[in-house]
Amino acid sequence: MFTIIRVRNGVTETLKESSSHLEKTFVDSVTASNLAYALNRHLLPNTAKWEIRSI
Repeated sequence: MFTIIRVRNGVTETLKESSSHLEKTFVDSVTASNLAYALNRHLLPNTAKWEIRSI
């Protein structure tokens, strides 16, 4: 299983489900990678990027 994270100012943030406070998890890395790519496309250049992590 996989999750999407980023580190901002030394604090690790985990992508959450939109309707709850639970971490969003993915069964396969391709789906997680596609969402991380989509999230990163809309960030400013010096912003911490989202990346996938195996859990």
